[in-house]
Amino acid sequence: MTATDTRTVTATIARVNGRGFTTQEQPNSWLNLSRYAKPAPTIPPSGTEVRLTIDGDGYVRAIELVPAPPASSQPQAPRPTTAAPTKDQSIVRMAAVKAAAHIGGQGSTAENVLELAAKLEAWISR
Repeated sequence: MTATDTRTVTATIARVNGRGFTTQEQPNSWLNLSRYAKPAPTIPPSGTEVRLTIDGDGYVRAIELVPAPPASSQPQAPRPTTAAPTKDQSIVRMAAVKAAAHIGGQGSTAENVLELAAKLEAWISR
């Protein structure tokens, strides 16, 4: 195999099964491990950023973990969310906050209300 038969891709692992995985960048395309790769690659858990070596047939030959960037002492701007919540999600969240505030009463803190609201939203959305 020559160097032109492979390509390198950086991606984040999304879903994993026994023989392959999907990435967050291509959630509907499964990548399978090459049975000829020596040593055999190990698939890391979901959420891991990796550098993949993919052969000409589309099989993963190597998986290398991408190191996390060093923590900076300067405050970071908040990262934008990937997508704005839908109208239905917003309605559920507002209802959960309202219910949490009602349950918590006047003595509860905003942090306590938001924590309870997150639990209520998770239960509603299950």
